[in-house]
Amino acid sequence: MHTLFPLKINLKLYTAVRLLVFTLGFEEKFAIRAFTRRGLDVGDRILLVAARPAADRVVRAYNTLREFVQRYYGGGVEIELVEVNVRDFPGAVCEIRRRVLEKAGGDVVVNLSGGPRALVLATYAAVQLLPDDVAKRVRVEVEFEDGTYLVEVPLCAVYAQKLAERLGEEKLAVLEKLAQRGVATAEELAREVNLDSSTVRRHIRRLEELGLVQVLSKRPLRAELTQDAKVITCLRE
Repeated sequence: MHTLFPLKINLKLYTAVRLLVFTLGFEEKFAIRAFTRRGLDVGDRILLVAARPAADRVVRAYNTLREFVQRYYGGGVEIELVEVNVRDFPGAVCEIRRRVLEKAGGDVVVNLSGGPRALVLATYAAVQLLPDDVAKRVRVEVEFEDGTYLVEVPLCAVYAQKLAERLGEEKLAVLEKLAQRGVATAEELAREVNLDSSTVRRHIRRLEELGLVQVLSKRPLRAELTQDAKVITCLRE
């Protein structure tokens, strides 16, 4: 059993996650770090994706993870290893997408820290092809090799082009002006994008719902971009 990571579990710290997806390589450390960082609840599902055929070291990593889950969570957490042929890249993408859809009953966390590059790319591509009702519940993360930092990929970065197309020209113009100004009122934005202030207010409310702007005050309505929204605005550069 693994000895490099803390194994004591505090159930009170858990954040329920329905499905955790990991690209699996020779080491199990990224998955175990995620287990101890996020915790698991009864009913959660773990999907480990590996390149086919799985090497002996990959199988050993899987067995370590399975033993870990069984020891601390019993049969209440499902764990499965699926192998995909990354030499058939389109087939691998479709297979990963299908498996995620089968198991994604709630929130989905996709950890791309392990495994070969082709497998990581296939998994990322599969995430980009998920239908909207699942995609809005996905979080993508990548951990540094030494465990010092976890990059959480903004959802709007994963689906940037699709989101930009659905926002439409007026909302994109509002985002662009906010990117230029930093902070602006609805009235200031309305003058710069040649729209009436009521329309801009409506757009700001919608953009806030999408996590793309942060409202700083309501009277007057002042807003600024979130960090995530900067990915969208770069599409107009």
